[in-house]
Amino acid sequence: MTVEIRYSHLRFTSSPQVSFSAPPPLLSNRKRYGTFSMLPSDRAVNQAAVKLLQRYRWSRVGVLTQEGAQRSEMRGDLARQLLKADVHVVSSESFSADACSSLRKIRGSDARIIVALLDGDSAAEVFCCAYRLKLFGARYQWLLLLADGGADGWRWGGAARLQRRQPAGGCRRSHAAAEEGAQQLGGAGDLRTGQDSHT
Repeated sequence: MTVEIRYSHLRFTSSPQVSFSAPPPLLSNRKRYGTFSMLPSDRAVNQAAVKLLQRYRWSRVGVLTQEGAQRSEMRGDLARQLLKADVHVVSSESFSADACSSLRKIRGSDARIIVALLDGDSAAEVFCCAYRLKLFGARYQWLLLLADGGADGWRWGGAARLQRRQPAGGCRRSHAAAEEGAQQLGGAGDLRTGQDSHT
């Protein structure tokens, strides 16, 4: 694997490797790869999500994953941790372009807790679909595990609202209602102020 060879080579240079993004679970072994990240690893984010699910005794979840190599590894690690924690995944769906069809399947499984592994850019579109499908409100809880820390165009803004990239189709106002109460894990921003936590 190219990434593993590259990181194995860096280990011999005795130079610290600092990353401003979270390493995938494959590279989270610090003894082997010698990296230091400014964000928590994907594995740590998954562990936090599982602990949160256990804390509230949520034992049935739906998982929505945006397709991509890092999110695929993150989803595999999350699935293993959920299995260990005895949390049942009632629906696990992935999407590349059309999040709405995947959300329809999750809605069909009657999942009330939705764990979403996304890039920041797609979050607004996902919440737009969630609004159209009525997957929000007091009966639903969203946990967002952002693989990129929210750096690709999605930040919580004033009054905890999504800013910058807006989905097509006139969904600008309606998705704000759908994202109300969503919990973001692993991101770089502060949910209340929208300020970067590592500046």
